[in-house]
Amino acid sequence: TILLSEEHSDLWRRRASDLGIDDEQVMLCQREARYKPDTMEWRLIVDHLGQQVKQRGVALVVIDTLSAFLPVDDENDSAQASKALAPLRAISDAGAALLLVHHARKSGGQEMTGARGSSAFLSFPDILIELKRANPDDHHDRRRVLTACGRYADIPPESVI
Repeated sequence: TILLSEEHSDLWRRRASDLGIDDEQVMLCQREARYKPDTMEWRLIVDHLGQQVKQRGVALVVIDTLSAFLPVDDENDSAQASKALAPLRAISDAGAALLLVHHARKSGGQEMTGARGSSAFLSFPDILIELKRANPDDHHDRRRVLTACGRYADIPPESVI
């Protein structure tokens, strides 16, 4: 697994230790810079991830959160979002699954339409999964509802974890 994260590496190392995950299982790529990459830097990052997938036999690449890395000035601009997402196909073409973490709109939305920004964020993935609290009024209830849909017929529509 490769994890590209906007969060500090110390936090992820602590989490990995708590979960019994060692450095051989996860390659952490922390965003050290305090700015988003430009289009050329983004392509270099994605190309590097694709090379790592091939060289190391990586099965999963996680980008958390997508908006921290995409070279997009306006997330609502479909053309910008589509252009920035397109290079990510190279990761799945190299043989890895790609998990993109993206935030919901503040206003929410109907099922599977709650992603912040352009509809390009909803049309790019093969599978969309929304994560919501099982009981939004009870912050002690740790259960979450995963609602999914996508291009494949056998996707479970809803799961509670």
